[in-house]
Amino acid sequence: MMRKLIVVDMLKDFLLPGGKLSISSPTEDTTKKLREDAAEYIQNFEGRVYLIMDKHKKGDPEFDQFPEHCVEDTEGAELIDEIKNNLPEGATIIPKVTFNSDSIPPAVIPHNSGQPEIHVIGVCTHICVHDTVAQIANTYKERWGKIADITVHKDLCGDFDPEMAEMCLKRLQNLYGVKVI
Repeated sequence: MMRKLIVVDMLKDFLLPGGKLSISSPTEDTTKKLREDAAEYIQNFEGRVYLIMDKHKKGDPEFDQFPEHCVEDTEGAELIDEIKNNLPEGATIIPKVTFNSDSIPPAVIPHNSGQPEIHVIGVCTHICVHDTVAQIANTYKERWGKIADITVHKDLCGDFDPEMAEMCLKRLQNLYGVKVI
């Protein structure tokens, strides 16, 4: 079975104190643990790793809704050091300019009927993680007429709104058959 890991937006603007859209409130300790645990999981993952990275141009319409963040060619748009300094060989970086990415399904879902085992970690659970997982699940179902084998690792996801994160994880389970562990 093909194993794939989708790492969503593990970027400095989201995960470092003082980042433009940091989830480190209310406590930096929680975010530090998330960064370290995610880096260790990625390093030990047996399978293909895809890093989905928010990347905006100045003046992006998304900034009408959220503070400016992850602007291309800024430090905030970079992977956190814990991951960047230990990238597994063959890891694929996929930039995105919205909550999900049109380039995700072709990279993750094979062009034959084989069913990959897809694992997902990252931030922000109720926005980018949710929309990425929903897109993969919908594309897989449309392409193959099957429910995708997707697992979201709850303890390796982070969010600035824990209540919304819980609701979205339940929605992924109920609507798309996603496993949440």
